[in-house]
Amino acid sequence: MIRSATLARRGALALVALLGSACAPATWPSSGTAPAPAALNRDPRTIFAAYLAQQPAQLKMRHQVESTFGDRHEIVQGVMLLARPRQFWLRALGPLGTTLFDVRQETDGRVVVTKALAQLDDERAPILLARDIARIYLDDCPPDADLRSTTDGIEARCTLPAPLAPDARDPPPDTTLRELIAPSGLVQQKCFFAGDAATACVRYREPTRLGDTWLAREIELVPAVLPYRLRIVLLDADPSFDVGAAFGRVAP
Repeated sequence: MIRSATLARRGALALVALLGSACAPATWPSSGTAPAPAALNRDPRTIFAAYLAQQPAQLKMRHQVESTFGDRHEIVQGVMLLARPRQFWLRALGPLGTTLFDVRQETDGRVVVTKALAQLDDERAPILLARDIARIYLDDCPPDADLRSTTDGIEARCTLPAPLAPDARDPPPDTTLRELIAPSGLVQQKCFFAGDAATACVRYREPTRLGDTWLAREIELVPAVLPYRLRIVLLDADPSFDVGAAFGRVAP
């Protein structure tokens, strides 16, 4: 347990250093909440199916990422391509638009860092960031997940697949996921567990509609045992963007 906490602490500190390298704090865009969709019927399977159906098969987005560990606080902007079920390509940008690093996750779960800062203290930092990105945007329970009605909607529970290539330098992998879905079919929260111990929760706020897709304009990931926080603000997104050329395949 002590070793796991040490690994997680080191990783969180490395992420803050990674995101803050060569970046000046940016100004947050103005806030605004879009009207949420109307509530569906109370059948849990209908609500969960609606949530899964509105997840974009592909997406291009520009976002602002704020990382905080204790009293250390950094902000950086980035561009990301997503292709479900498991691919993403994240590019972090410096204040002049220069590339700080690229992190790419392939269909088999492998993570490739195509460019990293030479002064990066922990080479695993982009890998840990990739895990958080997958938690936020790609990890979902399957259609046949265990569903339970709650006062706030439904909760979906499922077992997560084991990582293909676990690394002893990283904290223990997540094994289970619980998703809280509102009656409207919008996700409110995801909580991850390693065995019986909570590892992190992701909260989704300010739903924004893009065609048939709803995206959270503000997302916050908070680990269970560390004074670390990752906050993402969506600046713009395009679910119609064809990511096929970037990933070297026909887009879904």
